[in-house]
Amino acid sequence: MDQLLTQIQNYYLFAARFLIPLICIYLLLSCARRLFASGKNQTIARLVMQDSAVDFDITSQESAIGRSAICDIRLNLPSVSRRHAVLTYNEKFGFKISAVGNAEIRVNDIPVDGYAYIQNGDVVELGGVKFCLTAVQDITSGSHSAPRRSKGAVFEAVMLTLFQLLAFFEIALHYQTELPVSVAAAFGLLIIGEWIYFAIRRFRGNIQIEILGLFLTTFGMLVAASAAPSSTMKLLLCAVIGVGLLSGFCFIFRDIELTMKLRYFVAGATILLLVVNLIFGENLNGARNWIRLGSVISFQPSELIKFAFIFVGAATLERLLTAKNIVLFLGFSCCCIGALFLMRDFGTASIYFVTMLIICYMRSGDIRPILVILAVAVVGAVVIINVMPYVTNRFEAYRHVWEMAADQGYQQTRTMIAIASGGLFGLGGGNGNLYKVAAADTDLVFGFVCEEWGMIAAFCICASFIILAIYAFKCTRRTGSAYYAIAACAAAGLFIFQASLNIFGSTDLLPLTGVTIPFVSNGGSSMIASWALLSFIKAIGQQTGPTLPASSPAGRGVTSRRARI
Repeated sequence: MDQLLTQIQNYYLFAARFLIPLICIYLLLSCARRLFASGKNQTIARLVMQDSAVDFDITSQESAIGRSAICDIRLNLPSVSRRHAVLTYNEKFGFKISAVGNAEIRVNDIPVDGYAYIQNGDVVELGGVKFCLTAVQDITSGSHSAPRRSKGAVFEAVMLTLFQLLAFFEIALHYQTELPVSVAAAFGLLIIGEWIYFAIRRFRGNIQIEILGLFLTTFGMLVAASAAPSSTMKLLLCAVIGVGLLSGFCFIFRDIELTMKLRYFVAGATILLLVVNLIFGENLNGARNWIRLGSVISFQPSELIKFAFIFVGAATLERLLTAKNIVLFLGFSCCCIGALFLMRDFGTASIYFVTMLIICYMRSGDIRPILVILAVAVVGAVVIINVMPYVTNRFEAYRHVWEMAADQGYQQTRTMIAIASGGLFGLGGGNGNLYKVAAADTDLVFGFVCEEWGMIAAFCICASFIILAIYAFKCTRRTGSAYYAIAACAAAGLFIFQASLNIFGSTDLLPLTGVTIPFVSNGGSSMIASWALLSFIKAIGQQTGPTLPASSPAGRGVTSRRARI
């Protein structure tokens, strides 16, 4: 009987070894296909040039107007400034036009000092050229109907559960009778919890975002179950908190005006938390980036502040291209990044820095200040490398880890050995050896996944972040507000850059920075922050755009195409 059970287990492990990568590939392809299905752009109003047949569609809550190629409505006229005006939408008062810099604007022949509200039929004069705001009359009444239930999403959820069950049983067979109860309970609660969530959502909308998040979270729990079983339940609880934050933030994001009002509170709370971290933070592995509450609870503020950093940085309503708004954000960014430098958390500081560049470029569209910031950053990086001893050691080992395999290159050489030994399909859950190396389930987690679950599964993790990034980019062309576009692209860029630092650092393609892979690395703060950041990508697909006041019919808002004359 024992021999028969052993044989059945061997057959199961053999089958699961090939089925798990195939399910991962199918799940990603199916989610990508549905997420990339583009929606239709819809016009809510038009600017019609007087004495001409030329008109310009307005399909966004914020539209930049000017000669520059980055403007949504491009007026190739010498009398119009490169960035002449910003047209924003307010649900109570309709459209509001604001001058950029010293640009001259007239509404119904009255000079505008700063800004003015305009209604259907008003005449706007920009650089001596007159335009009439005209509402579109053919918007369908069903533009704000609830999203339909997707049968494909149900099947994707089933495949996700099948993947989780196959992977869990593989871990269970590794432990045999020594399987910790907390691990079994965590996976059981994960599956039950996700189906409750799907039932509440009724598989409506872009549910594939959550499916990808749960797919990555499952790998994080598998890593914890193998390397640190006692932390599996903690990861599940943090994931539940993260999903709750995602739902709450997506609800807040539906009200763009409330989102704008909250940005000052969020900015103040962020700076206060960083100050508290600098004063009361604990030093761990050379960085003072942990706060401990009692003997049980500890968290990493720099992880949680990632959400706040993007939340504040993407706020552009009514200030889309103003220099003052960019300067304020740069000041806020310097406070955050400077605090991280004082904590000596340089890996996280680099993530914030790249995120800042993404936000600055999307808000200004000008590459010149980005190049200046990069030049200053390079000088600062050279100084840090030469001043900080442990940073110097990491750069000395870069591209020479095999020559220093017994000291500075110990972690990376063992990671590359683990990747090679895992092959395409892996050794099986719990059968790896990399867990014996320090920080295997955090800083070296890519190698950990490759060794136990195979290179195909590890590449599926990478593909998940790429899918989210492509989806965010595609949605920028049909979103109703620049806030959603900037926030989603910044969050997706953060995911990709952070994952790249971990993957390339652990394989010696970049210096080792000690940052985690979102969702996958073992860490409660990282798990909560990852789900919170996912809300930006979720929000860009769920928002339905503006509804015009009584003088103009309702319609769905999407990012305007760049009109040209």
